[in-house]
Amino acid sequence: MKNENEKAATENRIARAVDAAEVDKAIRTGVYTAAGLGIVPIPLFNAATVTASNVLLARKLAGIYGVDFKEGVAKKIIASMIGAGTSTLATPLVISLVSQIPFMGTPLSVVTMPVLNGMTTYALARMFATHFERGGNFVGTNVDALKEYFQDAFKNSREWLSAAFKDKEKAAEASA
Repeated sequence: MKNENEKAATENRIARAVDAAEVDKAIRTGVYTAAGLGIVPIPLFNAATVTASNVLLARKLAGIYGVDFKEGVAKKIIASMIGAGTSTLATPLVISLVSQIPFMGTPLSVVTMPVLNGMTTYALARMFATHFERGGNFVGTNVDALKEYFQDAFKNSREWLSAAFKDKEKAAEASA
């Protein structure tokens, strides 16, 4: 049965001819949204809104790739990636503690959270895109393989985020 599901997913993906520009636009929009949400210096609000934003991004990517979206599974996968001992695990806690430092805490967290949110969202989005490109879906997902995709994407996220914001600045300068 698994081979039939994989075969159907592959045929669906081929028939759909996924547009890489559409995937990149969805990821870019998701990253900007998550980074923008990071400006709010309320850790629980931040975590809840960014998680919701990431679930919506997973839904968008599933739609682009023609994969049936399963919200409960997507939430579990996202929580698993964030809480699985990745390099991002301790950071929200540290930032939450840093935000309590008088006079310096809030400005530090306002600067740090958007970057962390953007990096994590980029890694999650790339993880889902890679999974879907390889014929994966939300049923019977191998979380260990997804962890590898997530960690690889997280390593590349800083460079991607830097380039994305530079492109946005250039576009803003050109339109001014």
